[in-house]
Amino acid sequence: MTAFVAMAALVAMLPNLPRTHQAVPPALKGVARIVCLGDSITQQGEKPVGYVWLLRHYLNTIYRDSPIEVINAGVSGHKSSDMLARFQRDVLDHKPDLVLISVGVNDVWHGFYDGHTKGDGPLGIPLSDYRSNVQKMILAATEARAKVILLLATQIGEDPKTPENLKALAYNNTLRALAEEFKCGLVDLQTPFRRMIAAYRETTGNTENILTVDGVHMNVEGNRVMAHAILSALGVPDSVRLAAHEAVESQLAASRPHPGPLPSGQILSDNKPATASSEFSEKYGADQANLAEKTFDQRWCVNSDKFVPNPWWQVDLGKSYELRGVHIVFAPEEPDTWKYKVLVSEDGVAFHDVVDRSKANEYFSEENHRFLSPVAARYVKVLFTAETSAQNWASLRHVQVFGNETRK
Repeated sequence: MTAFVAMAALVAMLPNLPRTHQAVPPALKGVARIVCLGDSITQQGEKPVGYVWLLRHYLNTIYRDSPIEVINAGVSGHKSSDMLARFQRDVLDHKPDLVLISVGVNDVWHGFYDGHTKGDGPLGIPLSDYRSNVQKMILAATEARAKVILLLATQIGEDPKTPENLKALAYNNTLRALAEEFKCGLVDLQTPFRRMIAAYRETTGNTENILTVDGVHMNVEGNRVMAHAILSALGVPDSVRLAAHEAVESQLAASRPHPGPLPSGQILSDNKPATASSEFSEKYGADQANLAEKTFDQRWCVNSDKFVPNPWWQVDLGKSYELRGVHIVFAPEEPDTWKYKVLVSEDGVAFHDVVDRSKANEYFSEENHRFLSPVAARYVKVLFTAETSAQNWASLRHVQVFGNETRK
């Protein structure tokens, strides 16, 4: 669905909002263009249900008489030094009226790389440099007559007591101080994250991630929290914000492709031996994608430190069956354009395609493939054909292979 069609669908749903004219809050007075500066969390926020995508759709649903352009300037892996270096090109050259700056996660996190358990590694950004970099961006935006809103850095692992999060406290306090000194807006993302995570863990006793896919990058709920926190900081009334949320969610549900009915036959793949081209960690190993009983956080993810072409996941059914189809749920759970093939083999060496979605161009998160005729095979492989990166991980939440005993 194109952006134009999506917005047209939203406009059709606007009766869900209060019919009275929505007054523009002071923070959005005179704002026609917003630039969102950030790292991979922001870059990924451009996907459907990402926080930048949501912010754009919420604002243009609420203030339909005063359209607001929202530009994504997120780049994976970037720290405050990187953002400062491209601030003119990626932010100011767009002539924004408002700049949202999300910076700090990588400044802290990268300092822990390569075994630096105290976070003092050379890939991190020292606090004094961080402060200087952010201050220079604020001053540059102010000189260009753009308003600035700073976003507190989000969690680095969904546990506030990790060394990374403890170190990040000083960086977030620096953002608070800068916001006060230069009269910038501030979005507190720490408080809602901490409260939701704490409530979930206290209630359930579970420690799985509920707002991120890997402890850092947002899942659907994490993106929603970010978008709503930004709207709240902009002064959008709760009732208006929630009405816009309902309108956007309705449009999303209507536009999302339905995966169709499940294939016939028995589920053959549950808990069978699984392998993959690489694994993010033991927690996100290949065997997590075909568990019979799953929790929210279980899935296979490719090793993010070694992105290689055509990553794959494979299951060994133990013997040959008459396969009837496959059910695939991708992760993260927000819709994306997944390009892939499903291949089968009798011996684990010679494979042939039974599904080819390498030219997919729509957004989806789940697919059911029913084979036109039974296929005899023991091994089933999901091969990702698009280039994978920090914005497009090869990741599967659930794979089920359907079929029956091979006829003799």
